[in-house]
Amino acid sequence: MHPVNIPLWRPQAVHAAVVLFFTVAAKGQDPLSGAQPLSMTGDFSAQMVAGIGRFLDAETRAAPDERAAFWKTDFTSREA
Repeated sequence: MHPVNIPLWRPQAVHAAVVLFFTVAAKGQDPLSGAQPLSMTGDFSAQMVAGIGRFLDAETRAAPDERAAFWKTDFTSREA
């Protein structure tokens, strides 16, 4: 019995076919209901970092008030 020569797909051809498939599939999709085009301007990464900073500042300010729910101090002994 002779071995069968099965041509191997080139990785570049497979990648191109996958990209083409998803590009064509995405073109036929309707946008989600209520979705709007991106209207932000400026540096997205700077805006993201600023938002992260505001979030962390708010969490830091809220931490002392919420700490009592998680931190039970035991005053029954000096070692505690």
